[in-house]
Amino acid sequence: MTKAELARIEGVSTRTIMRRVADGLLEPPEVINGRLYWWVNEASSVATTTLAITDTAAAKAARNPGLRRKGAQTSSQL
Repeated sequence: MTKAELARIEGVSTRTIMRRVADGLLEPPEVINGRLYWWVNEASSVATTTLAITDTAAAKAARNPGLRRKGAQTSSQL
């Protein structure tokens, strides 16, 4: 699996994949013709795919910086 494919499955950027390798959270890749490849077994790829898909609307809203403004009034406060 290439770095881009792994990043897409994990739901992160390719830079984050390289940070995880540097931090020891991912195994170092195999380098073939100057490209980085990871060997992934089916069990781990199914688990990470499931984690990437289970993002909820509440989690997305919590990450939305527009909704985290200080002093913003809700309709119940008006």
